[in-house]
Amino acid sequence: MSTNPNRRTIVAHGQLAIRKMRLDAARQRLHGLQIISFEQLAVRLAGGFARAIDDESLRTAIQVSLPETPLGELDGIKLLPGMVDAATDTLRKVWRSGIDLAARSHEHPRVDFH
Repeated sequence: MSTNPNRRTIVAHGQLAIRKMRLDAARQRLHGLQIISFEQLAVRLAGGFARAIDDESLRTAIQVSLPETPLGELDGIKLLPGMVDAATDTLRKVWRSGIDLAARSHEHPRVDFH
């Protein structure tokens, strides 16, 4: 197994930053450069036993489950355009911030998923 002395990893915040850095790296022909998100870094540090859900899989799961999920006061807007994007964005922000929704479920009906 050979090692590449030019191999390195950069952790970027946000999809836009990742795309921009990857484009810049490709234009500069920086072979061996890997640009990852914080979620991908966490997966790597976990030793491969966990993996972050990709945006498309998350969006698909929300699209499928949203019509059948009772949302209380938000039921009237759950089928409006943009709701899937808003829910995806919100979940990503909650996960990044490390908020434990199960521990806080008693605080508000919107986070009570039991």
